[in-house]
Amino acid sequence: MGGILGAEVKRAFLSHTELIFPRLGSIKDSVNNYLVRRAARAKLEKRIGWHTARHTFAVLTLEFGADIYTVSKLLGHTNLTTTQVYAKATDKLKREAVNALPVIEVQGAAE
Repeated sequence: MGGILGAEVKRAFLSHTELIFPRLGSIKDSVNNYLVRRAARAKLEKRIGWHTARHTFAVLTLEFGADIYTVSKLLGHTNLTTTQVYAKATDKLKREAVNALPVIEVQGAAE
């Protein structure tokens, strides 16, 4: 996870907070405004805001190899089942899990 997102995550973590997305409050409005401006500048038609940023962060972090428990704590979830929603969203992880299974040859199996 490099570039701007990686830098922002590192900055947030190094600022001695355990949450990448702080509790809702005044920061949510400023983040939403920032994301809306950036989306307009990039000529994106999709509406992007706080929730989209959290969802994208969670899915990408999982796909880049973080475990679900760590992602849960970074998002400030108190219950792991809340974070499992993000794990369900990633087909890449499903494909990797299936591809990691060994091929088992059964002797005498009909072809």
